[in-house]
Amino acid sequence: LGREGPSIQIGAVAAQGLSRLMGRTRMEERYLITSGASAGLAAAFNAPLAGTMFALEELHRNFSGAVLLPTMASAISATIVSQFFFGSATSFSFPLLVHLPSEYLWCVVLIAVSCGFAGIVFNYGLLHMDAFYGLPIFRSQYMKIMFALFASTILAFTLPDVLGGGNLLVDSLAKARYGFGFLAALLLAKFLFTLISYGCGVPGGFFLPLLVIGALIGSLEGELLISAGILSALYLPNIIIIAMVAFFAASIRAPITGTLLILEMTGVFHPLTALALASAVAYVTA
Repeated sequence: LGREGPSIQIGAVAAQGLSRLMGRTRMEERYLITSGASAGLAAAFNAPLAGTMFALEELHRNFSGAVLLPTMASAISATIVSQFFFGSATSFSFPLLVHLPSEYLWCVVLIAVSCGFAGIVFNYGLLHMDAFYGLPIFRSQYMKIMFALFASTILAFTLPDVLGGGNLLVDSLAKARYGFGFLAALLLAKFLFTLISYGCGVPGGFFLPLLVIGALIGSLEGELLISAGILSALYLPNIIIIAMVAFFAASIRAPITGTLLILEMTGVFHPLTALALASAVAYVTA
């Protein structure tokens, strides 16, 4: 699972504790909790703009200045502190990312639609894992955690790439070519293992695993387009980040946050048009 879920929760609960300590009003406490959550996301991903937009688009669903200013201040402050200790390097490394010509925008729409449907399947799985863990074999919470631990042990010897958050896997997808069968196996394993890990109740977030699943979908579809002679292999990294944004927007239903998050996590801003198009189409599809 990812680190951003606990980071958001820690930021929010620290802000609430500060609010109670200072005796603030309930309305001020809500703004402080939102600011703390924004700081948590910004610190986890080194992405202050995405942290700010997450608070506006996903938490408050309100674009007022009363929300914007404190969340922006907290996100920027958290990013500065994080960079002081861990450096300013981006979460993902895409050195081969070039500009995608406008004649390939139809490919962006196609990928976004497919990621929209994939996001529906992913959300359905997250919301219905209780049915699986409600089987009689799982008599206690410890049994659920032991099952997830057992699954991780099997994967450690078979597909270790799907363990952990997945930063290194995304970087490797952007720099190397993998076989179609191996990519399909990685996608299926990462998808199921994320559901197993999240459903067992251990603390962790699914933002980063969700981006990894999107990257694997993009790699699969990119390889299909390349093998069909529709797309040059030069644009495979573009397809990967487009699928990441689209899958994020389809699952989280926060297209602006997803677009900004990928731009900040890669440190490359020229694909903005393609990413914005993909997130909008995937959001509408889902």
